[in-house]
Amino acid sequence: MEGYGINLIMMKCISLILLIFFIIHFSNAQNYEIGVLAGISNYNGDLIPKKSAEALRHSHFSVSPFLKYKLNSYFDARASITYCKISGDDALVSDLNQRKRNLSFSTNIFEISFGIDYNILGYIPQNLTKPLSPYLHIGIAGYHFDPTTNYQGQTIHLQPIGTEGQGMNGFKSKYSLNQISIPFGGGLKYALSDRINVGIELNLRKTFTDYLDDVSGYYVNYYELLNGNGAIAAALGNRTGELFGTKPEQLPTGSQRGNPRLKDWYITFGVQLSYNFVGNRNNFIIKNRY
Repeated sequence: MEGYGINLIMMKCISLILLIFFIIHFSNAQNYEIGVLAGISNYNGDLIPKKSAEALRHSHFSVSPFLKYKLNSYFDARASITYCKISGDDALVSDLNQRKRNLSFSTNIFEISFGIDYNILGYIPQNLTKPLSPYLHIGIAGYHFDPTTNYQGQTIHLQPIGTEGQGMNGFKSKYSLNQISIPFGGGLKYALSDRINVGIELNLRKTFTDYLDDVSGYYVNYYELLNGNGAIAAALGNRTGELFGTKPEQLPTGSQRGNPRLKDWYITFGVQLSYNFVGNRNNFIIKNRY
């Protein structure tokens, strides 16, 4: 089932790519912009270090091909596919209390999103009529994630094992690996010519899960978790003893593990390069000048 979920995401990505080429081909490619945004990704959640400089250690590569349809000089409809990675590791932070917790995770994220860009100054690259504008972006996205960690030299998928008692009697069900988010942010773009645009963009994702990092609420007592979800869940539910080379720490069920009041976020920042497809340039300029 795990492989099926990833394959489903990839099939959707491929379908969207085919749709992009279909639209461009059969619409004579008028008033479209196609490009790619590449840069870094990070996240905000229970395993993020309190010091921003330490958080930057967990930045990873991200890439996002996109297609925009120019509604007018101020508004663009936009579809995009994003691949990024996020991670966190308590053992790498300077805060002693967080380091003692000793949890870690990483996950790839595959996202498909649709939204609207608002060009604040208006944007008309043709004849460099309005070649520069900051813009704002908002949309809706669907994404797939699958947090893992390293344990005794093996990569362990965390969602199936239930490190906070998920799936046990009296506890929550296991969280879904397919979620929706609200992407929003902004950027600045500049027309180098009628056809070529460059820019930068920051995009934040408001999610509705607290489990991007597999950490949300409370510890479950070692033996209770051992009996309910097995030895791997018990070992990874509380890794403090592993850090100090001692026996598993015997915390009572309900002890604080994360912060369930705050949902997780993931963030991308990058540089973009795009190409404009425009049919009748003069008509586009006259139609969209104001």
